[in-house]
Amino acid sequence: MSDPTANRHAQPLRGDVILVAYNPTAGKGDRQAKIDALVQQLRGASFTVELCSEPQRLQELATTLFAKGSLRGVIAAGGDGTVAMAVNALPHDIPLALFPLGTENLLARYVGHTCNSEFMATLFREGRSVALDAASANGRIFCLMAGCGFDAEVVRLTHAVRSSGFTRWSYLKPILMAIRAYSRAEMLVTVEHNGRSESLACRWAFISNIPRYAAGLRFNPQANAQDGLLDVCLFQHCTVLAGLRYFAGVWLGWHARWSDVTLRQATAIRIESSATLPYQLDGDPGGELPLEIRCLPERLNLIVMPAWAQKHGFLGRDSS
Repeated sequence: MSDPTANRHAQPLRGDVILVAYNPTAGKGDRQAKIDALVQQLRGASFTVELCSEPQRLQELATTLFAKGSLRGVIAAGGDGTVAMAVNALPHDIPLALFPLGTENLLARYVGHTCNSEFMATLFREGRSVALDAASANGRIFCLMAGCGFDAEVVRLTHAVRSSGFTRWSYLKPILMAIRAYSRAEMLVTVEHNGRSESLACRWAFISNIPRYAAGLRFNPQANAQDGLLDVCLFQHCTVLAGLRYFAGVWLGWHARWSDVTLRQATAIRIESSATLPYQLDGDPGGELPLEIRCLPERLNLIVMPAWAQKHGFLGRDSS
């Protein structure tokens, strides 16, 4: 099999305009102060900076500036939800950087971005853009993962009462509520890979584009955003005891060896159930089954430091 990272390049950045995409209702006080400091730092580094809070406005402005050759890139200032908003609004060839202000910030951790305005200025001076995989779920792009089952119900309950003071502890009450009330209905997951289709029954499904999940869990530790594939982890049971066992197994890295856990890779996935079950995308509520997921190779254009690009198999020279 050929190396999926072969002949990939890290592209140089051009232009001097940076757009900062943010959600004005997602955080106040300290978060706003960090965004203000970011803008000041970038302007001090001789970049032209504009703030943008509306997806439609972001799309129009970014597309116009990029066509003129003046857009250096877009910064998604927020959590994974803000990143998803920006990715869905922007054409695939516009470079994106991440200024992590959320609770988990999984994609930012994956590419080494930090909530530091000096780092961001350095990133836009020295960084390169690289193409990573994303995925679509019923037509909506997501970057990290999709979940169907207990975790999706927890996400749904958490966001129903979400406030600006959202932390990891905000999940505690929804977890207890979901344990008492969650439907343990069976799902049918159909995975497609190399022209072959396989249908599998489960009660809990995780689809990953990168190996990271919330709280340091790695349901699909081999997931790679450069291989043109999505990684699938399916659990057959959904009792409280089974859930605790699964989490312990994932934490310790044992679950891949268990007979009631199925791991697969796929380019397309369909999940359906006779029951009404929710799904989550990148930690936000996505909707209800059925769900059609497809891998989108090289859909995500991220700005990274040259050392990260070199470490992850991108060529050490820039494409012209």
